[in-house]
Amino acid sequence: MPPVSYYTMIKSKDKGFVFGVRLQLVRYALEEGIKPAVRAYGVSRNTVRKWVRRYQGGGTAGMVEKSRAPHNIPHKKGKDIERKVLGHRKTKPGWGAKRLKRDFDIPCSHGAIERILHEHGKIKPRKKKKKVRRNLREIKDKFRAFERNCLDTKHLYDIPAYWPQMRVLGLPKYQYTFRDMKLGAMFLGYSRELSLAASTLFVETIGAWLEKHGVKTEGTVWQSDGGSEFIGSWQKKGKSAFIKEIEALGAEHFQIPKVTYNADVETVHNTIEPEFFDIEAFDSKDDFFDKATTYSLFYDILRKNSNREYMSPLDTLKDTGEDIDPAVLTLPALDLDKLLSWKLNKDSQGGHDVPGLA
Repeated sequence: MPPVSYYTMIKSKDKGFVFGVRLQLVRYALEEGIKPAVRAYGVSRNTVRKWVRRYQGGGTAGMVEKSRAPHNIPHKKGKDIERKVLGHRKTKPGWGAKRLKRDFDIPCSHGAIERILHEHGKIKPRKKKKKVRRNLREIKDKFRAFERNCLDTKHLYDIPAYWPQMRVLGLPKYQYTFRDMKLGAMFLGYSRELSLAASTLFVETIGAWLEKHGVKTEGTVWQSDGGSEFIGSWQKKGKSAFIKEIEALGAEHFQIPKVTYNADVETVHNTIEPEFFDIEAFDSKDDFFDKATTYSLFYDILRKNSNREYMSPLDTLKDTGEDIDPAVLTLPALDLDKLLSWKLNKDSQGGHDVPGLA
């Protein structure tokens, strides 16, 4: 009897071991004959003959398993479907197969779309996700709308598709982002400077906007990291203007100890690059703010979120049954430089009611 049976060999995932057993089988058959090899290795005559023929035709290289993939796939989608998939993917390079099918109503399964993308090298390998320690979905569902909010800033000058346009047209260098944990709604502000004044005005405007549309800001929590645009200089004693503005809304400021605590707003930063900055072209600063507002409205009103049972922020707001005007989700992208200039001029004339411009 041989040291290893053929059945044991085919169950192994070790390619070197499989190669060795097949080569041993062929040599045994050539020396002792087909039938003795069949009895010794417990395998069929056709299997022994197949490997003997492959060995005689290609030597040891013939011992390697050949691909069993079919040369023709009868149910494979036609070229018209393939062109449609690739055309939509070209305009939306960051979208996955399920989203392409859902949003463009492509007449084939998401598996077929994924195969087409794979065949044309359109899918980049994703980084392995860290082990999920806790599912926060149930906790977030218990919040009321805008009860727990995240704020952060995003540097825009490191986005290859956006940087040349930023330089030529004088577009904003920084994005100020607000996101509600319950709905997943976001509000955007842009500025040429990363400053405490801009972040304070961002909060002031959003706070007034929320109160105007029936959102109770008292008792809410607004969290941010410890960047100087939020807490001011680390040497300064006392609270920054940003924190004071949050407290003026009857809310509480929470400074996160780790960046992972701001995962909700970081998600916006990860999606806005492929969905907006990588595909949009601008011809002026006004055009930039028009398109940024359009994307913001799309995100809050139409965009389905797979992590929220394929519901948009508007869908989730309606589902809560809270007495909040749905128009709260229509805040345009804020030009914080213009608002700050307007506020300074207004204050010099004795006024202070800034958020009305929004």
